[in-house]
Amino acid sequence: MKKSILTALAAGVLILPSSANANAFCSGTVTHTLTYVNGGVMIRSTWRNNWTQICNVKEEWKGVTPEVCYIWFSHASSAVTENKPLTVHYLGLDQAECATMPTYGGAPAPYYVLLGQ
Repeated sequence: MKKSILTALAAGVLILPSSANANAFCSGTVTHTLTYVNGGVMIRSTWRNNWTQICNVKEEWKGVTPEVCYIWFSHASSAVTENKPLTVHYLGLDQAECATMPTYGGAPAPYYVLLGQ
């Protein structure tokens, strides 16, 4: 009896949502882009209302290659100039953390960047 209760409890814990499995889709307007001399690409978005780094055009940053970064920079720049929405998808981040994630280089690396809808 005790063994079956423990087994049921363990199974229940396994199916509970975990922040490690969270996915955040941070969407809105990008008001500014910024590129530092070291290659860091930053955006200022309506969902964070502060600067967050998304990648680096000179070197790999948190697993994001410069080749991918150039595309993301293009998406972010187009979002500003064409006034289109941008969605930045983060793995391991809760949706509510879009507004509170670390800023500048402390931001997590995106999983993808989507221009438009």
